[in-house]
Amino acid sequence: MLAIAISRNGPNLCECLRQFLKWWEKGSRRAADPLTTKIATAYGKWLLELEQAKKVSQGRRAVMLSAVRRWGAFLATSHLMASNPYQRVTGPAKPQDIALACLSEEAVNTRLASMPTTTVIQLRHYVIALLMVRTGVRETELCEANVGHVTPIGDVAVLHVWTKGKQKTKTPADFVVLRPDV
Repeated sequence: MLAIAISRNGPNLCECLRQFLKWWEKGSRRAADPLTTKIATAYGKWLLELEQAKKVSQGRRAVMLSAVRRWGAFLATSHLMASNPYQRVTGPAKPQDIALACLSEEAVNTRLASMPTTTVIQLRHYVIALLMVRTGVRETELCEANVGHVTPIGDVAVLHVWTKGKQKTKTPADFVVLRPDV
């Protein structure tokens, strides 16, 4: 099951989980303890100590905590654990001085035009980016979507999506119109 979670979430999750498991088995002196909120909190404190010793950055600590929280969520939703022991372990606050600027239409079009589309996977990435730009659909909503969620309606089609906060239902909560260029 862990291999499935790792393959779906990419190498950063894998690296972070390996680091956590190494800490749990060797560095924590708690390897015999079950995976509980106590262990999760101890790991969070250990990461904070690393940050204070300038061995990891604040951003890296946030990524590492996020990875184990997602892993805990996977274990809980897969019914491998009763609950997510990491749910209450908080990371660093987001910096308040960072304001992301919007890209101009020209900048968006330049980035889209620079994306390669010669292989099927490159074309898939391009369509995902185009869907996000043209419809405003979130990345997470696209990750939940599949071909069966596309419904042709006359000359256009709609993509049914699960909007934020509505994933508990079995039916899509919203839809976006797929423009002809998408």
